Amino acid sequence: MVKKLLGSVLAIVLLAQLMPAALPIAETSTIPTTAAQVISITDGDTIRVRLATGRTETVRFIGVNTPESTEPFGREATAFTTTHLAGRQIFLETDVVIRDDFGRMLAYVWLTRPLTGAETEVRTQMFNARLLLDGFATVMTISNRKYVTMFELFQQEARAAGRGLWALRSITIASVGLVSEEVILRNTTATSVDVSRWTLVSVVGDQRFVLPQGTVIPAGGSLVIVSGPGAMGGAGRLVWTTAHIWNNSGDTAALLNANGVEVSRLAGR
Repeated sequence: MVKKLLGSVLAIVLLAQLMPAALPIAETSTIPTTAAQVISITDGDTIRVRLATGRTETVRFIGVNTPESTEPFGREATAFTTTHLAGRQIFLETDVVIRDDFGRMLAYVWLTRPLTGAETEVRTQMFNARLLLDGFATVMTISNRKYVTMFELFQQEARAAGRGLWALRSITIASVGLVSEEVILRNTTATSVDVSRWTLVSVVGDQRFVLPQGTVIPAGGSLVIVSGPGAMGGAGRLVWTTAHIWNNSGDTAALLNANGVEVSRLAGR
């Protein structure tokens, strides 16, 4: 009896050694998508793709709207989409309404095949979301509303930070004192705006001042940027330089956001 038992144990051990090791279970997506190759960029929210079948489609991004090329920030939005999507493989997710009135496919554009559609994944891997987060688009949702709550949150974040097109509506040059060497920037919104790495330019001399990291203009508040021998900093004041900057016979100030896009311009007095 003992010999039989030992023989059975030995057989089980040998069988276990011969069996291949268990393979890890691959993650599977819960979101149906279609792989596509981007073949051209129409504008910031529309592209042309080739599907695996060889058929080509015009794809309009769901839930977002970028400015037209003739509108402020339109060219920048198109350039952003071109930089991130031109020539690459993407994954298209459709919603309730598949096509718009122009026959274009309506889709969420994923940079990698999605797994769960959780917020972290949407933020980092869905291009529609990236347009909103970086301020290149506004929310425009009619029938397809799967991610609308996230999209509205992303737009709110971009607006609060004054990113992209929101900078065009948030920070303005209120005054330029050529003799006093003071430039006042004003936040016209009801939220604080981070203007870190924005650039103030003296147009005549092409002299530039990059605002330090951590510079924030409070809601409805102002920031004074001073230069010249008597320049002094303090609360709400930044010193550009103690050298003279502004040409007293005539000069213009231009303000560029962190993406290098001009958001405000004003002639000095």
